[in-house]
Amino acid sequence: MRVFIAEDDASMREALAAALGASGYETTEARDGANLLELLEDAMSDPGRCPDVIVADVRMPVLSGFGILSALRRAQTNIPVVLITAMRDPSMHTVAVRLGAMGFLQKPFGMEDLLSAVRSAFDHHRAADRLAGLDAGGHRRSGEGARVNGASDAGGSRRQ
Repeated sequence: MRVFIAEDDASMREALAAALGASGYETTEARDGANLLELLEDAMSDPGRCPDVIVADVRMPVLSGFGILSALRRAQTNIPVVLITAMRDPSMHTVAVRLGAMGFLQKPFGMEDLLSAVRSAFDHHRAADRLAGLDAGGHRRSGEGARVNGASDAGGSRRQ
């Protein structure tokens, strides 16, 4: 399974990648949401390179986790997203769910919680895709998805 990680804190990004990699996941790391969309745009040309799940920090410079969710929704791309945050605002979970996040983890969290959230998002996504008739990249089989790069940051771009 391929997991794209968007986290502006390099040590946290590396820890997430190490935990996922040790559990057999193939990871691609992005330094922020905009970088993730660039990597995703490249991967969309080859369904074999598309992520199965995205793990993204809520608060990042340039493009937030909420901005990523909004860009994916506009592009009609159904890749599941697990958001992570250090913010203690209870309304963030509500916003995340409303925007389509499949999981939401409050920092600090255990790596077992991360692995469980990623697996759950993937399993839910696969079941939903089978019902909706979507391909491996989360696009409707009858047409191509929209571009995801260059999206505005609807969720703000404040740092953690």
